Amino acid sequence: MCANVVIQPPATVPGQLFTFTPQRCTQLGTFAVNLLNDLAEQNGAVMSSKFAVRSCSGTYTPPNTLPTLTVSCHTVASPMQPGRCGSESASFL
Repeated sequence: MCANVVIQPPATVPGQLFTFTPQRCTQLGTFAVNLLNDLAEQNGAVMSSKFAVRSCSGTYTPPNTLPTLTVSCHTVASPMQPGRCGSESASFL
């Protein structure tokens, strides 16, 4: 399970680009990490380590470099219900 948030601006940006600032990286990263860790814990998932923010960049250089927030990926297993965390976490944003 991973979380990868990408800001895809429109072809023409009207005004200032909405992107990840250091403050937005911290806020959204903390939210995503806490949510994924809480879901894993609530569902009895077995994990080797907690989710954490791996990277966050507000850089926008079209067409290939977009603002992106990435949370570390993990294989999540539940002894009772394998894959249980997947459906709940898919729509957290």
